[in-house]
Amino acid sequence: KQVATGFVTSDEFQSKGYTTDEIIERLYQLYLGRASDAEGRAFWKDQVENHGMTFQQLNEGFADSTEFEKIVEDFGL
Repeated sequence: KQVATGFVTSDEFQSKGYTTDEIIERLYQLYLGRASDAEGRAFWKDQVENHGMTFQQLNEGFADSTEFEKIVEDFGL
């Protein structure tokens, strides 16, 4: 979780000028190792664009997700 957060909060990542959709897709790849599904992508986009979710909160949503916790557990971490 700390390593992934380091990537997405880095100056390099932040300077890329990614759209909300691109950021969400990258977080799916980074944390979950897969492409987003339409329902999940729509949920996260709505949270950011209509409910004021910050980038940090979005990142934490993925980092604290049950799916990511399962991946970490499967690696024995």
